[in-house]
Parts: sequence; structure tokens; C-alpha cells
Amino acid sequence: MESASPALPAHPGEVLKSDYLERLGMSADDLAKEIGMPPGRMTEIIIGRRAISADTAMRLAARLGTTPELWVALQAKYDIALVTQTWRKRPPTQPKLPRRRR
Repeated sequence: MESASPALPAHPGEVLKSDYLERLGMSADDLAKEIGMPPGRMTEIIIGRRAISADTAMRLAARLGTTPELWVALQAKYDIALVTQTWRKRPPTQPKLPRRRR
């Protein structure tokens, strides 16, 4: 019997919304304007449709008093969990490596 897939960790956008925006009483649009980012891009991050890039991590860290490593680590943890879940459903085939030339 196959065990159920573990739940994914929170997307960094969820963390941003619940731990920072809601606590600060700030909207996604307000934060986007403050850090020089298009509001639509920030909304996509908040709803989990877009990943947090290194550039965005730097901007968030500077505005929110965190570190860029926090945001990058949250994104990496989410990405790895997502890929792990996908691999459990259908493991990838082993790529064929080119033969070494002699």
C-alpha cells in the first residue's frame, strides 16, 4: 500500500501574506509599489503562481527587515517538495549520458 503524499510546505507567497502583510496591515499592491515591483507580479507571488526570485528576495528583505536567504530558502523548500511529490507519482527516466571520447 502506497502512503499518502505529504502536504506541501507553504508557498513563500502564503508566508509573505500571513506573516508580514496581514500583520503590517499592508496590501500586496502597497508592498509592490514600495519595493519597485509591478503589483501584478506581487499578486502572483501571494497566490502561489509565481516563485520568489533572488532579486525579489533582496527587495523583500530590505523592506521587511529579513534576509534574502529566508525567502530563497522558503522557495527552495517549496520547489523541492513539489518536485519530490511529482517524482513519487512518476519517477523520471534516467538520462542517457553521452559516451566519453577517447
